[in-house]
Amino acid sequence: MPRSTLPLLLIFAVLFITFSGCTQTSDDRDWLVGRWELAYNPEHDDEDVLLFKTDGSVEIHTVDGRKVLGKYLLTKNKLAITLISRRQPIDVSFSINPDRTRLRFKNGAYYERKK
Repeated sequence: MPRSTLPLLLIFAVLFITFSGCTQTSDDRDWLVGRWELAYNPEHDDEDVLLFKTDGSVEIHTVDGRKVLGKYLLTKNKLAITLISRRQPIDVSFSINPDRTRLRFKNGAYYERKK
């Protein structure tokens, strides 16, 4: 193998190892899939419902009947959602309780899963 291709192969190997550990399977998301409702809301704003699907998509159902679509990504203790808006994507993040019973927003509000 030519010496000049070795650094390129090393870069691809590192990228493969890095990103292969980030791949989510449906098993990784099974605990999240389903309906989550706002259980605590310190700012008393809209009480919406989050509906997570196995394909990595999410629907937000608002109290006024609108449906907002998006995608989600899970890491160990974080949930990142990107919502599709008419103007620009909206990024929202939540921390996940260790027992996976709550999705906590930065203002202290949290969602709980409903069966």
